[in-house]
Order: sequence, then structure tokens, then C-alpha cells
Amino acid sequence: MALSWGIFLAVTTWFASVPAQAEESVVKRSDCKINVYKNKKWESRNQLPFSVGQSVKVKPIPGRDSQVYVWVGDAYAAVPKSCLGIKEEPPEDAPSGTSGATAAPMPDLKKKSMYLSVSYLSWSERIRLEEAPGIVSLLNSNQVGLGLGGGLRFRAGRRGQIDLGSQVLITSSQVGPSAANLLAGSANYVSKDSGTFGILARPGFFFFPGSESLAVGFSIPLIYRVANWPNPNSTARFLEKAAFRYGAQLDMQLRRDSWSIGTRLGFVQSLLGLAWDLNLSKSL
Repeated sequence: MALSWGIFLAVTTWFASVPAQAEESVVKRSDCKINVYKNKKWESRNQLPFSVGQSVKVKPIPGRDSQVYVWVGDAYAAVPKSCLGIKEEPPEDAPSGTSGATAAPMPDLKKKSMYLSVSYLSWSERIRLEEAPGIVSLLNSNQVGLGLGGGLRFRAGRRGQIDLGSQVLITSSQVGPSAANLLAGSANYVSKDSGTFGILARPGFFFFPGSESLAVGFSIPLIYRVANWPNPNSTARFLEKAAFRYGAQLDMQLRRDSWSIGTRLGFVQSLLGLAWDLNLSKSL
């Protein structure tokens, strides 16, 4: 697990350093009043830090048709289109009384989008072993493997997004005695690398505190899995080789263009059933 988180942190660092896709524009005037978003607040400046004729990268500001975002070296600045020679368009659905930049950058979210996803995931659960008629012991089962699938995302308000994902699960399962059984000296059954297959549905919600590059939220994993645990002997049998599980997780994603990388942490079945994953997705 430590190796998995190390890989995730390395990939996240690279992912965050990739600049988001932007359009090219040319500076027409440098003596413009701009608003720079830095240290979670806006600063007003009277000079654009570029010379006339210089090419710059711009991104649209949702709901503000008279301004665009320009990267000024260490922060984003809201710059009038007239300073860049961009024709201003009349606003369509901008709220009244919103002149000038007074809030954090708004995410540029599509109304609906599809995506493909792959996850490296793990969850733990308690399972029941019937050693003899009327004698049932609890065991621990830990699943680790891959999830392959996709989903749909729907815009919800100005900073929200509903995420409906699903995946096919291919995992390896390890079964061992619980702490209570070890102390009691019963049900010391151990099974390693038993195949488990399943289907995962994951409705969730994301919130964008700033631009579309960072999303935080929660999701509800709904898992139906079938395990191939061998029975210990002719009289003992597992009562839940096929079972439905559900839980709750906190989500975080970093997004760049059509790609996103993220992690989830929570529980399945009970608060003791740790569930986590590292995920990568590509919008279509």
C-alpha cells in the first residue's frame, strides 16, 4: 500500500505541473487595470506585465464576457478583452451586478460528459464461515485489484458536478482469522490469492472550490462481488461467497484538460472495513 501511495504522489506532482490548455492572444495595450487572484484573494493592478504585441495564453471566464484569464507568471489575472484585442460579446446569462472580478475563478464545466476510468483499489470486509451446523465464525477478507469502466458527469450549479460511475472489478482476495478468533483459538482458516469478480456502481458529487483543476467530494460505492474461496473441508462452507456491499468515501481529483487523477478513502460494510483507490480517467 505504501508503494501505491508513493506512485500516486509522484504522478500527482507531474500531473499538477502540466499547464492547462489555453488559447493564444496578443497584447494590444499594457496600461490596463487588471485583477490578480493570489493567495486566495484579488489584488488590483494598473499595469499588464507584458509588452504590446506580445503573445499570451488566455482562458475564458464563465459568466464574464468582457474579461479573460491570463497567466501573469505566478497567478491568474482577470484582464479586459479590449486590452488583448478580443472582441467583447454581450453577456447571455451573467448575473446582474457582477462587474469586475470579485470571487475565485469559476470552473468551466460541461453540462454533460462521458469518461473512461481505471482504478487500483482495495477494501476489507467481514465474512462468515459455517464450520458445522449452528457454528459460525467471522473471518477477515481483503480484496486488492483493478476496476475498469467509465461513467457520466452532469453539471450541478456553478461549482458542482454529479458523477455516476461504474466498473467491472477483477481482484485477488486474502482471507484470514479475525483478532477475536485468534484469541479464542478457533477458525484459523487462511486463503491467499483467491480470485474475486464483481461489479461496482459509484454515484457521487464533486465540488470545485476554485477552477476546474481541483475537485473534492464524496461517493457511495455499491459493490456486488463473487469470491472463489475454497471451503476448508467437506463440512465447512462460506455463507457469503456472493454478496452485496456498500459504503461511503471522500474523493479528491486533479484535472487537466480531458484527464483526471484522483484518490478515494472511506469504508465498506462497516467503519472497520477500510476502502481506498487510486484512479485515472479520460473524458470523451
